[in-house]
Amino acid sequence: MFSVFFVNYVFTYPYFAFNFTIAGYPLTFISMLGVSLVICTLTTRIQMQEAVRLEAEKENMRANLLRAISHDLRTPLTSIKGWGETLKAVGAQDGDILEKGIDIIIGETERLSLLVEDLLDFSRLQSGSQIKFVFDVIDIAEEVRGYAILFEKRAESLDIRLELRIAEGKLHVSADRNRLHQVLNNLVDNAIKYSRSGGLITIEVMADGDDAVMKVIDEGIGIPKTELSSVTQRFFKASNAMAGTGIGLAIVQEIVAMHDGTLGIESSLGKGTTVTVKIPLLNG
Repeated sequence: MFSVFFVNYVFTYPYFAFNFTIAGYPLTFISMLGVSLVICTLTTRIQMQEAVRLEAEKENMRANLLRAISHDLRTPLTSIKGWGETLKAVGAQDGDILEKGIDIIIGETERLSLLVEDLLDFSRLQSGSQIKFVFDVIDIAEEVRGYAILFEKRAESLDIRLELRIAEGKLHVSADRNRLHQVLNNLVDNAIKYSRSGGLITIEVMADGDDAVMKVIDEGIGIPKTELSSVTQRFFKASNAMAGTGIGLAIVQEIVAMHDGTLGIESSLGKGTTVTVKIPLLNG
């Protein structure tokens, strides 16, 4: 309505005045006012429909996330409960079963911790907050060598071989140790999840120019080429993906970026995936 009055006052004869006695002036004014009201009504209705659509999408996203979280929580919890009951029944009589059960319980607990950490980080990102980092000088080769042991028992239980190829010498980087573990945990967890029985997962750590390079290579089902560029988007899951939250790789990319590093993903459908993380080496 303000626009109608403004246009009639400034751009319609008599300029800078209202005169409803002039022939045709009232009709022009009323027509413009009518068109303005119709446009305003339609625009408001469209905006309301768009708001309803966006809210429905958010609700659907929340429901999908809750379903994925429930699935991801149920799997390790079931394993922990099952092995807990087994160990209770067997006791210390069978040392091999006792050791295997404890290793699996520890590994599944690590998976739960990773999921909780991912969800907390996701919550921070959604609210516009920054993920917290505590940087220190660490030897990435030594960190990966020590931390990768946690995956060996889980991979072995699924008949998947885990191989480490870590270069000799120190590879010092400025990094948050726990966040680096989180990156490795996510990448190896995905590799195990999408590997076939009898497959091989290789973790490589080496120097490449001014960067420390960590690669996780699997022989799993791979990712369709048309979807490869989208896998780091929040909630995105490839068409051949198993149940999951779809936030793991998005968190990994955020962590790597905060280390001034890069994340690269190469994949061939049916042949496997290679994920490469590069973090700048410290001079000397």
